[in-house]
This record gives sequence, C-alpha cells and structure tokens, in this order.
Amino acid sequence: TVTGDVLGLLFVLGAIKVSITVSKYIPQVLLNYQRKSTVGWNVQNVLLDLTGGILSFVQLYGDCANMKNWGGFKGNFAK
Repeated sequence: TVTGDVLGLLFVLGAIKVSITVSKYIPQVLLNYQRKSTVGWNVQNVLLDLTGGILSFVQLYGDCANMKNWGGFKGNFAK
C-alpha cells in the first residue's frame, strides 16, 4: 500500500538521520583525542543536538501516553 511505502521510507530516513548524527562527531573526537585538546569542538552544537534528542523523546513519551500504546518506544529506531 502507499501508506506502508511512505512509512517504510520514513523509517529509512530516520535511520539515515541517526547515522549522520552519530558519525558527524567521530572525526572531531578522534582529532581532539590525538591533540589532547578540545579546540574546534563547538559545545553549543552538541548541546543543541542533545536538547533536540531529549525533546524528541519527550514528544514520543507524550504521544504514547496519549494513545495508551507504548509500542512507539520499540518500533521507531530514530526516536
């Protein structure tokens, strides 16, 4: 069905988002470790990503509580 295809696409896009979010910090972490310095590490961006993740989790919790269906925690990798 069309709805299933769109939902599948959204799950794939969500997985890509998670992969990009995790992998974008790896080069900077490795460089900082080699230099034993945090020069170039923009803490504000990390805090914004963390805040966005927490708020996304709060939204998921609210949606699940509203629908009285806690399956959203298991079925949505990107959340």
